[in-house]
Amino acid sequence: MNDAQYSPSRLLRLFAIAATAAFFTVRVAAQERPTTTSQSHPATDQNFYLDLDTAAGSFSQWRMDDLGMNNFVVAEVQCPGIRKESNYVPAFGLHLQDAPDHPKNVISVQVAAYDHKLPMRMKIVGRLQGQPIEPIELRTVVKLNERISVRLSWDVSNSLKICAGSEIRLVRLGWQPRSLVVTGSTGQFKVNPLVIRIANDSSASASSTCAVVGNQP
Repeated sequence: MNDAQYSPSRLLRLFAIAATAAFFTVRVAAQERPTTTSQSHPATDQNFYLDLDTAAGSFSQWRMDDLGMNNFVVAEVQCPGIRKESNYVPAFGLHLQDAPDHPKNVISVQVAAYDHKLPMRMKIVGRLQGQPIEPIELRTVVKLNERISVRLSWDVSNSLKICAGSEIRLVRLGWQPRSLVVTGSTGQFKVNPLVIRIANDSSASASSTCAVVGNQP
């Protein structure tokens, strides 16, 4: 495989829509095996701390294969540092999928140092029936060590509310989120906490907001 055929932006799109290492990297023979942690059982009201700390060009993921009745995800995300690698873009992703393996439908909130430049920017990306959707660029930017809240909530009609930084976007999915994947590459991305639970009226309200939390010393 000729690495020169793949630009950083192309690699980033693969990372965003797949949420798996197989789709993220083109240098299969040389890549490190991805670090993966999986929760395979339905869960309610669970809190996790994730530290996805990867070397340049490496990939790590955490999965909950069965969300059960849960329909509310909150991730407080912080990036202490990124690493340089010409063929890989430092990126964090929060992905909802219609299946734990080989999903046809994925919606993702991505934080990345596009073109290897800071501050990091945010996009909503994904795929529908296996085809990439048009990315939605957000205004929110994220500095190193800045904590930002990302919230995902959806209802029985499969209407998804994405709250990222100070922005709220409403998306009609047309499919039911079944699993959650959290990914990181070419840097350190901390999630403290990651909360997965059943939404109450206040957390699911269209009027609720989220915002940048602040910098850590």
